[in-house]
Amino acid sequence: MSRFIRSLTVLVFTLLLFPAVLPAQQYDLRFVVTQNEGFVGGTLRLTLQVRAIGSHFAMGTGNLVFDFNPAGLQSPSLVTAHNFSGGPYHPLSLTEPSAGRASLNIELVAPDSGASVSDDFVDVATVAMVIDNPTLPLNLLWRNSRPNRTVVFDDDLLTEISPANPEGDGEKLEVGVVLPAEFSLAPNYPNPFNPETHIRYQLPQTAGIRLTIFNALGQQVRILAEGVQAAGVKTVRWDGQDGSGRPVASGVYFYRLEIETFDAMVTPGARFSQTRKMLLVR
Repeated sequence: MSRFIRSLTVLVFTLLLFPAVLPAQQYDLRFVVTQNEGFVGGTLRLTLQVRAIGSHFAMGTGNLVFDFNPAGLQSPSLVTAHNFSGGPYHPLSLTEPSAGRASLNIELVAPDSGASVSDDFVDVATVAMVIDNPTLPLNLLWRNSRPNRTVVFDDDLLTEISPANPEGDGEKLEVGVVLPAEFSLAPNYPNPFNPETHIRYQLPQTAGIRLTIFNALGQQVRILAEGVQAAGVKTVRWDGQDGSGRPVASGVYFYRLEIETFDAMVTPGARFSQTRKMLLVR
């Protein structure tokens, strides 16, 4: 028995001197654009997502803070709380600490009762903003510096979880890729216009595209964009000139976006086409 006690004592002493090294707890955040109407007064909807990097953790209290371009976007509002709201949590809230900055606030009611966060992205909430200028970039950035930095605690409400992949300057944290949810062609802006207008479209994946201008008779006026383009939100300017560089007359014109996908994970050769109308007034 004494030998057993001595062995147990040595084991406990060893564990105290050399504790097991656990994987670091980290979180990863991203935005997913689920709607972008692309015109003044239209709606931009973002779903904010979180996942664990390394070991899983239980979500405690946190503030997910992000910056956006206040010259192009206004009035952030909470549309849907998907997780970490209700039950063991107080209702999610969205605040605007300053112009061009929003904070999604998670508050756990009692310690050690939070929901688990795995290594798969989970929706936290969907946020909507009003588009003030569709020609400007969104400039969506997770904030990682004071004041109003992003902070996430484990459900013990004491352990702060570290962000994964912080930017080198330590000022802001942008994690994940902002990608549209579907192919779409937005109304041009401005409309009516003189002398130029902007046309915005979005690609959820790499695809071959052609953006063409037609007159009211259906005659081709100009090809504005053509070729293979990467996923994202695109904006093309039309200066009211035809393919030869000559100004066109006032009147109704149509612009058509034609897309053919090349992603074998989706339907091979899938096609998308959409046409919209605009008015040039000289």
